[in-house]
Parts: sequence; C-alpha cells; structure tokens
Amino acid sequence: MAAKDIYETSGGPLQLRAVSMEAFNQLRVRVEREMRDNGAPLDPPTYTVRTVAGTLEEHEHTEETLESDEDRAAWQAYQAAREELQQRTGIRGVRYMLSEGVVLDGPDDAWLQRMDALGLEISDDPLERREQYLTYEYTRTPKDTVMLLQRIMALSAEGSKELQRAAEEMEQFFRREVEGQAPKNGSPDGG
Repeated sequence: MAAKDIYETSGGPLQLRAVSMEAFNQLRVRVEREMRDNGAPLDPPTYTVRTVAGTLEEHEHTEETLESDEDRAAWQAYQAAREELQQRTGIRGVRYMLSEGVVLDGPDDAWLQRMDALGLEISDDPLERREQYLTYEYTRTPKDTVMLLQRIMALSAEGSKELQRAAEEMEQFFRREVEGQAPKNGSPDGG
C-alpha cells in the first residue's frame, strides 16, 4: 500500500482506492434519463425562423434570443433543470466515490451502541450506515471530504492526462464550494 493510497482525515487514516471512471460517468447518464422520463426540460428551448429561401429553421435559444415572457419562462425552466441535473449528479457522484473509493470496515456494534446512547438515529440500510460512519468518524470537516474526493479522483485518473485535468477541475470546484464560491449551476468548469 503506497502512501498516496492513505489519507489522514481529522478522524484518522483511511485507505483509498481508484474508482471506475466509466461507472462515475454512467451516474450522469442515469440521472439524466430519470429526469427526462419525469419530463424535465433538459434541452434548451428553441425558436423557428424563416430563411430568405422560405424554409423554416429551428435554433436553440440563448439568453440573447429570448423575446417573449413564454421564451423567458421556458429558458428559466431549462436552466433550473440543468442545475438540478448537476446537483443530483454531484450528490450521486460523491456517494459513489466515497462508497467505492474508501476501504472501510465497520461500523461495529460498539459504535452503533454509542450512537444510540447519544441519541443519534443510524440507518438500517448498510450503505447509508456506512456513509454515516464515514461522516461521523472520519470526514468531520468539509476539508476532509474535499481532500478525500480529490485524492480518490487523482488515484482514479492515473495514466490519463484528460482524467488528471478533470480531477484538477473537480478539486477546484470542491474548494470553491467549501469556500462558498462554487459556480451557480454546479459544474466544475463554471459553464
């Protein structure tokens, strides 16, 4: 086990491992499919123009092409849906990385009893219980979580310059988020 595979959190050391970037990408695909199935307007609204030749062409709206209240309402719904897509994808991505990228035994019965004695409700779902254990015992600060995710991304991106760049962008996004300066729509590149 290399030193890069261990991260020292405020609660103690954790062993890390690479996660499948393909599985990570599939999370976004699934979230998008679920949202589309529920009627979320994930595609930009469009408008039609007649060309000089008399044919009709359809174009995607931009903020500069909005003319009516209906156009603006459709644009706002589209923007809200894209933001929700980013948020849902981010939440699932973080859960995936922490679940698959952290080697962690537990919680044990003593921890469960201690949490019960403290009045904390612990989930019966094994995945949620593990997340609670990781959060309560190891990732106690936002910095712990940010650095842990960044290290897992770096491990997962080894050997790929494109993935390394994505890991660096993700690190910058999480740093801005912790500092309260994340882009409004939630994407690492601010777009």
